[in-house]
Amino acid sequence: MQQRYFTLDAANELLPWLQGVFERAGPLAPQARLIEGELRELSRKTSSNGGGSVQEQIRQKRQEGEEIGNQIREALQEVIDAGIVVRTLESGLVDFPCWWEGREVYLCWVVGETEIGYWHETNAGFAGRQPL
Repeated sequence: MQQRYFTLDAANELLPWLQGVFERAGPLAPQARLIEGELRELSRKTSSNGGGSVQEQIRQKRQEGEEIGNQIREALQEVIDAGIVVRTLESGLVDFPCWWEGREVYLCWVVGETEIGYWHETNAGFAGRQPL
């Protein structure tokens, strides 16, 4: 897929949509981690008591984890397909590739910000954010 570059206006127009995506998908990440922990605990129980009814619990938790994982992947794939770089799901940190002053930079946005107010070099990351 060819690299997409965003203008500031074009990126800002996508923010309401992005906000919705991260409001739906962001809370799923802690749920997925919780299920992973529950599966680890159930696996320990299986090894100590031979399994039995724990196997059914494991099967149910795996199915629940797969469903949550699929929801997360679908939401993030929409964002990636739009040409936006997802940095973190839970905080909703994304970068919009932008061609600015003859070089590629990232317009940087985090869920909750009303508009894009920062940019950074492609190798700088969040810590290198600078005001527009």
